[in-house]
Amino acid sequence: MLVNSMISKLQEEYNIIADDLQLLERVMYRQNYLVEDNEGNKYYVKYYSQVLGVDEVVKITDTYRYLIDNGVNTSVVLKNVKTGNYFFIISNRIYVVFRYLEGKEATMESMRQVSKALRTFHDIKLNDSKMLFNKSITRIENARSIASRLDSPSLKKFTDFISEVKDDVEQLISNAYPINDFFIHGDFNKHNVIVNNEVINFIDCDETRIGNPLEDLASMIYSLLYINGEISYENSKYIVDFLESYYESELDQKLIDEIEVVLKVNSVIYLLDRADTYKFLARDKSTKKFLDSSITILKEKSIMNRIFKRREG
Repeated sequence: MLVNSMISKLQEEYNIIADDLQLLERVMYRQNYLVEDNEGNKYYVKYYSQVLGVDEVVKITDTYRYLIDNGVNTSVVLKNVKTGNYFFIISNRIYVVFRYLEGKEATMESMRQVSKALRTFHDIKLNDSKMLFNKSITRIENARSIASRLDSPSLKKFTDFISEVKDDVEQLISNAYPINDFFIHGDFNKHNVIVNNEVINFIDCDETRIGNPLEDLASMIYSLLYINGEISYENSKYIVDFLESYYESELDQKLIDEIEVVLKVNSVIYLLDRADTYKFLARDKSTKKFLDSSITILKEKSIMNRIFKRREG
């Protein structure tokens, strides 16, 4: 029934006559689709929870349009020709239609090219549009609020889970990295970079916000460390390539130490964001592996130095 409603909506509100509609991802109620029309054009239809709200979805679609206006290669959001909005609604579910980006996920060998594209992303001028975007400081403040409740009975299972690093969690979030007025991707990892004929495209820019560029660097480093459900250093060479290309001659020990802190703060925020739902999330094996890997990151004394030593070795 949902599929039939979507096919009708696409035709009535986007002039897209769907010949094929494939379910790409299904996580609980979240369903994203790949659509191909009668002319062979492809579209990605992405679901957004009604809990997020229309205003937040509008902010997300405005962000994609702002990125394109500033020369970033990313997904084009299609306009609803019937309503004039950049979304449609079926049974209180909000969907956004993107033009599908062809290409392949970034490889290890493309990390230098990816880092140069990221540097351009971070160089986007905010001008007078700063108020349109979310800010990293909000994430940090939310995490601090959760950290203040760690001793409450309702979070006992989560607190037991992080017991080995609880002191580190509280210290890191209370002294989180300074926030700069830079445009950042916010969820930067190898899966969100598509390469097509050597052109670097950034996808899943929903978390784009004003923050610290080190957040993106740390996020990519984590995605290169996370292999087959655990932290591994076999991609150390490519991590160093990525950083050296981004900073060129500017990379020094001070920056390396700062990246280490942000990498760990990112892990703390990831954990704290899931504190209230931990007992449910931990039942899912893949999610539990992500949670465990964040603990591993926090237990490591010097991740970045280990990466550089592994690369040199």
